[in-house]
Order: sequence, then structure tokens, then C-alpha cells
Amino acid sequence: MISLRKIDAKNIKSVCNLIVKENQKTYIESNTDSLLEAFLALTSHFFAMPFAIYADEELIGFTMIEYGLMDDPLSPPVADNNYCIASFMIGSDFQGHGYGKQALLKTIEYIKTFPCGEANYCWLSYNKDNEVAKKLYFSIGFVETDEHYAAESVAILKLN
Repeated sequence: MISLRKIDAKNIKSVCNLIVKENQKTYIESNTDSLLEAFLALTSHFFAMPFAIYADEELIGFTMIEYGLMDDPLSPPVADNNYCIASFMIGSDFQGHGYGKQALLKTIEYIKTFPCGEANYCWLSYNKDNEVAKKLYFSIGFVETDEHYAAESVAILKLN
């Protein structure tokens, strides 16, 4: 069973130590960098909600959801009052077991509870060269837009 759990003193080091495969490292920032971004959200105009991803009692990944307009002039228009999956990863030792899709669906399920307020969309950005991620996102209904965030393509999922 896949679950999302809060990052706390018991799991933060293990979350920070999770890594992706070597050929995926250019596609994602480290979990430590994502957690620093979540800390900075406390002083900005958006919410960041980092979670550890567990399969039963085993830590297998990390996801971070953001809401609102980030303090970033490169943010696409869809960022305003919508949810973003800012980070999503399954640790290298746990890839290829179907956890990615289950964990992404669990992340979307949480977003649909609208913890920070109503929204029409969930968006994310990805490197076009990351075919594995693109296939995963599209398999659950994300569709590519003409928008970009930094050098990445933006995809959206209608929430209601």
C-alpha cells in the first residue's frame, strides 16, 4: 500500500539520502534542495508540502506539492491558484516495480482534497528528454501545454 507521510525528524535524513538512477540525476533536483525550497515557502507567497512516499513501511520516494504563485518570474500562468507537483521521485532501488504510477495517483488524490484551497488544475514541468517521466505523467491524464517553466515543458491535469 502506497502512502504519503509528513517529513519529520525520524525520516528526514533517509528522504535526503534517496537518489535516482545516475542517468536521471540531470532531470531532478535533490530532495534536500526541495526541502530547502519548502522552508523558503514559509516566507513567500505560496505553500509547499513535502511528503515521503512509503510502500507499506518502506520509504521509497519523495514528492512535493506547491500551491499558489511562486516568487519566480519564470512561473507559467497556470501556477496562479493551482497546484504543482514540484518534485516527484522514486528511489533508484525501488524503480521498475510499479510504485511510480501508484505514488503519482496517491499524490493527485491528496491534491484533490484541496488542502490549500480550490483549484482547477495540477501542473508540473519536465525535461522533454525524460521519456520515462513523460510517459508516466501522460498515462494518468496530464496533457502538454505550450507553456514552459525554465527550460522544461509544462503539462496540466484538470482536477474537476
